[in-house]
Amino acid sequence: MTSLLCDQVLCPFDGVADARLDHLDLRWDECHRRASVKTTRAGRSVRLILRLGVALRDGDVIADTPECLLVVRVVPCQVLVVRPASAREAALASLELGNLHVPVEVTDTEILTPADGPAMGALSRRGIAYGVETRLFQPTAISGVTWNVAGDGAGITINSPARIRSTP
Repeated sequence: MTSLLCDQVLCPFDGVADARLDHLDLRWDECHRRASVKTTRAGRSVRLILRLGVALRDGDVIADTPECLLVVRVVPCQVLVVRPASAREAALASLELGNLHVPVEVTDTEILTPADGPAMGALSRRGIAYGVETRLFQPTAISGVTWNVAGDGAGITINSPARIRSTP
């Protein structure tokens, strides 16, 4: 079986039913990798080779062929959810998480970051309330860091800085 080569995001998925529909499940950290080889839910081999600075997002269409309409699905993961009660609390949470160099996703009312001990400790020391939830996590920017969340203990690897597409 030949691999399907995907080198760009074509468009967001419109949700219309299509018999060719297949999904590529990715962890949040895999969405920022330039090159990888993955297998879709239907068993298709996919080679991702993306331009520098391109990050995949949940719902991106990365292939549209006569045989396949391939859509990215980001697998939900455990995240810390901070719902700041004030601007001061939002600033303190941002400062602490920034000092740890952890990726964050910021919405109008929440700050999300992967659940881990150092982030929990930093927030707790400042008296900032947080919850742990399983959610879709799509950080708005990652610069020069590859996160290893596979559980093999390899930690993080510092790479050359890259600009990542921001949340629309």
